[in-house]
Amino acid sequence: MRLFPVRLSAASSSMASLIKMLDFYSDFNPSPLSIKQFMDFGQNACEKKSYIFLRKELPVRLANIMKEIALLPDNLLHTRSVSEVSSWYVKSFEEVLEYEKADPTHDNLHKFVHHLDLIRNRHNDVVQTMAQGVIEMKENEGGTVDAPTESSIQYFLDRLYMSRISIRMLINQHTLLFGANPHSGGRHIGCLDPDCDLSDVVRDAYENARFLCDQYYLTSPALEIQEYCREPEGNLPIRTVYVPSHLYYMLFELFKNSMRAVVEHHNNDNCDTLPPLKVAICRGQEDICVKISDQGGGIPRSQTDQLFKYMYSTAPQPSKSDLHTVPLAGYGYGLPISRLYARYFHGDIVLLSCEGFGTDAIIYLKALSDEANELLPIFNKTSSKFYRATVPTGDWSNQLSNDLFLLELFQSVAVYIWFLKKSIRLLGIKPQPNYMAGFVSFRTPYCLPLGSIFVGLMKLSDFLELRYECPTAVGHHTETLQRLGSGYLRPIPRTQLLTATQVKDLHMTIQEQQQQMDIQGHTSLALGKDIPKQQQR
Repeated sequence: MRLFPVRLSAASSSMASLIKMLDFYSDFNPSPLSIKQFMDFGQNACEKKSYIFLRKELPVRLANIMKEIALLPDNLLHTRSVSEVSSWYVKSFEEVLEYEKADPTHDNLHKFVHHLDLIRNRHNDVVQTMAQGVIEMKENEGGTVDAPTESSIQYFLDRLYMSRISIRMLINQHTLLFGANPHSGGRHIGCLDPDCDLSDVVRDAYENARFLCDQYYLTSPALEIQEYCREPEGNLPIRTVYVPSHLYYMLFELFKNSMRAVVEHHNNDNCDTLPPLKVAICRGQEDICVKISDQGGGIPRSQTDQLFKYMYSTAPQPSKSDLHTVPLAGYGYGLPISRLYARYFHGDIVLLSCEGFGTDAIIYLKALSDEANELLPIFNKTSSKFYRATVPTGDWSNQLSNDLFLLELFQSVAVYIWFLKKSIRLLGIKPQPNYMAGFVSFRTPYCLPLGSIFVGLMKLSDFLELRYECPTAVGHHTETLQRLGSGYLRPIPRTQLLTATQVKDLHMTIQEQQQQMDIQGHTSLALGKDIPKQQQR
């Protein structure tokens, strides 16, 4: 087993021990907490209980993501930057393990807080360093990366950064509650605000983004805020229990994008004022929505899928000397990580664009704190397939799960029709080509002819018949199967395909066998007599 491309200072026995502990803790699933659980514990904070929980939970979360780092493609894993990130995780894992069996004495509690501060500071530059590692890989590969590798990296970075968010959340809560300068006298409980005014966070994020915009363009759009509450007795401004720093990060990135789009889109207009950014804050029964609307010209639909990919940006990439500064745009990590912050507590970010006019960006937050649970990546033995897959696999980090469910349902119905056809064939009934004519006039709620769906199911059942009764005869139906799957079916391996001549010979053999069955009287097998042609139809 390969661990990491890092140089461990200890002897080989210590490395073996580390690998053993890594395997041990990676077998456990992380324990997700809800905002309500964070609040309940913080209000009656006990440092010893927090210590006992974290000395077990932090190694589990670190081990789960460290296992996935080891699955990265070699051309990325062995870059200087990724090796550095790997060494940070190894060091942090070793430091946390020091307290695995340590009693919660006063000295150990004090040292534990100190080590948590070191771990948090050590991982401050994980995002920038991993970004640099991807750049190094692209440079080593000549500037291009194949699609499977790019998909694997996208999948991994989503999980790495989500794990990082969750680990920092646990560390921040403990250090803020029990550190050298614990929060006291304020309303905050750790990094949570039980009475977070959303409009205040919106204004703070807007002002800072506006400062950057003024520096770059010497102008910036104004801000308009409106708040709506579903309940008649709802109080304004809208408040909720949330992590203000998470919400601020999301809003700041969205404001930067909107401001840049508005200024550049109206650069040639002869107007003195830019159209304002309109923010609507709405509380519903399940969600709280924050919508940012701009008139920045919108986004082409062909680019929509690219917006949440790492290292994709429509702005020029900043120089390496600006790594620790805050540019207006250019790294391409703002939107993907913002969406992870929203999804961390089961929210989301959705972009709706109207090309030629503008874009609406909607942040969804859970309205109830007991429903806002952590969304955590979990490593298991099947995780490696996501790093080898040539087609995106349904998972929390992408949105193919619903389509895969429909496809499985589609295939299940096709299997049923396959068995139905075999039963009909045993009875000697030969369906004619017009047996579906009565279905064409009916339509589904999606305005698709029911007859066309039935034809598709019959074609898929034909494929299944060849697949399982004659496994080598799948080449003839490959094109049909790919059309039915709308791109979500995996392509048939070339080693299973037949040539055109082989398919033609196979079909002739099947026809000859069918004719022999008719001659031998198989049509009367079930009924004991020949079936009139009128009944066969």
